[in-house]
Amino acid sequence: MVAGEITKLRRIHTLYLLGSAIDKAEVSPLLTLLHPLADFAPIDWLRVSAGKIPTDLAQMFTGIDASFVRAMCAAVFQWEGVDAKSVRIVRIHGKKDLVIPLPRGADLVLDGGHLISMSHAKECKEFIAADLYTRKN
Repeated sequence: MVAGEITKLRRIHTLYLLGSAIDKAEVSPLLTLLHPLADFAPIDWLRVSAGKIPTDLAQMFTGIDASFVRAMCAAVFQWEGVDAKSVRIVRIHGKKDLVIPLPRGADLVLDGGHLISMSHAKECKEFIAADLYTRKN
């Protein structure tokens, strides 16, 4: 989403999104429903509890500051999104992503979750390199 905002400020012709959204409407319906509760949620307790779940996303959550989680929950749902008409968007996405479900028309779908750039870094890198090569030639 940060990359999407950068494309608004710079003349970027191609935006590579790895497990991300172009609009807040692409965020999980459950998270969309729950995000107003972020100010009241016991995030520190949830972080400790998440440490017992052996998934990459849960483990990442254990190290995030509660105030950051609250701020991002608000920011995501105030975000205007990316103007898909002004930039070519190449999407790499995990088919098991529970945060941003698989969007229609993804360019590369991998067997992973929300942190596809970490769990499938090699495949992401190779796909982007091949795309850049074909665009260059």
